[in-house]
Amino acid sequence: MLKLREIIEYVFTEIPSVYLIVGSTLVFLFMGTLAFFIRAKAAKKPISPKRIILPPLFMSTGALMFVFEEFWCRCLK
Repeated sequence: MLKLREIIEYVFTEIPSVYLIVGSTLVFLFMGTLAFFIRAKAAKKPISPKRIILPPLFMSTGALMFVFEEFWCRCLK
């Protein structure tokens, strides 16, 4: 655990923030492109609107636990 803290401290103190921003942007673009090609290769048929709309709908209902007190755990009250 101490080694991980040392690495994190080194990254955020020794490496200029511009490099971190550019690096994270490049990693994001690479991962997005990779995901696009993997999904395009794996798709046997075009994705339907239902498969695009339903996951965010299901995730939004799960997010209710952060908004309404009725969804909170009893230990948080």
